[in-house]
Amino acid sequence: MGLDLGYDHNRLHTDVSNRSYTSNHPKAGFFAGIPLQYFFSSRIALLAEPSFAQKNSLIKRTGPFTGIYASTINNYWQLPVMIRFTFAHAAAFGFYVDLGLYTAYWSGGRTNGATPAILNIYDSVRANGEIDEYFRLVQYDTKKQFDTRRDQRFESGWVSGAGISYQMSRHYSLFVQARYTQSLTDQQKKYMANQAPRYNETYYITMGILFRL
Repeated sequence: MGLDLGYDHNRLHTDVSNRSYTSNHPKAGFFAGIPLQYFFSSRIALLAEPSFAQKNSLIKRTGPFTGIYASTINNYWQLPVMIRFTFAHAAAFGFYVDLGLYTAYWSGGRTNGATPAILNIYDSVRANGEIDEYFRLVQYDTKKQFDTRRDQRFESGWVSGAGISYQMSRHYSLFVQARYTQSLTDQQKKYMANQAPRYNETYYITMGILFRL
């Protein structure tokens, strides 16, 4: 068993084409896990990793709506189960790939951003005397309030990864790895007609330590 810490980069795949001047961006987050590994042989192992991952997202408005945005932090507890294949050894170094499935639970989150204050406007006079009206922007920061009719809190999908390990001693090894998870379940339930699905796609770069029990 061991400890695994690192960085993740999530993209929320959804269709925002029905909203003018709107773009969807990936956003960074934090990852921590406890890898548990059982070796069937020197080259094949079963790996489970109870872990915490932030699967964040960012929606920004552009053009005449520049400055309006919504930045969301989503916290997930997840459990990937994988088969690990170790392909090559060079001295104390080893190279491996992982392949498997995962399930996750959406435990909470927050959204902060800027939105127009419709009751707070100001005027700007052009050189030709025309008057433009502008909404002032207000900042907000709110905790996620789950709606059982709308939010799909359980997520599942597939996971893959690759990494390099270094055997420091008979009992301890260090590793650096990259991992990828793709959700196969929508972040929302089917609660309205013609809704755009929302799927998490997450990349991870992590490092950690394993020790033999």
